[in-house]
Amino acid sequence: MRKKTMLTRSPLLVLLLLALASACDTEAPAPEPGVDTLSPQVPEAELERAREVADALGSELQATLLATLQDDGPLGAVEVCAVEAQEISRRHTDDEIVTRRTSLLTRNPVNDPDPYEAERLEALADAHERGEMPAEEAELRTENGEQVLRYLRPIVIAEPCLTCHGDPGQIDPSVLELIRDEYPEDRAVGYDAGDFRGIVSVRLRLNDREDH
Repeated sequence: MRKKTMLTRSPLLVLLLLALASACDTEAPAPEPGVDTLSPQVPEAELERAREVADALGSELQATLLATLQDDGPLGAVEVCAVEAQEISRRHTDDEIVTRRTSLLTRNPVNDPDPYEAERLEALADAHERGEMPAEEAELRTENGEQVLRYLRPIVIAEPCLTCHGDPGQIDPSVLELIRDEYPEDRAVGYDAGDFRGIVSVRLRLNDREDH
């Protein structure tokens, strides 16, 4: 499968930027067109919209972190994640669509998974252990009387992500101190490269579709 390029930057620099985000790691390879999804009845137009908003969230976050890293270094980028990462997620969320990043081991409790996300995170973690993790999942569901599309894109730890998510004994003390100040409930350390980290999660309401 091909990887989708979101920025025309050095891959190492992009991975370093991702390592500085509150749940930012490296996404699993983007799916080729026609990839099997969890639910085969998922409408293609809505699936493409979910993919696009997941891409947009990652692109904006990377661009913001790049600018901050160049101006203020890693400590400035960590501080950005305390506030701006949440604002970026909100800009890709409205009455119809919710876009976020989540994990079983969050850094910011605002990003804790909902019950559906928690269930799928457990399943994806198991699939990752077996070497069978998909590049994406999509499923139509009824939640609180609404028909919704749930779209999930896995995130995997890359080597530079260990800058902020690795063994606490190996993280720069100034970075670790800032993380602990900004995220006193942090659980997002102790990872190795290649570990399953979490997901980009998109919830799209479908109640306005004419065929429902």
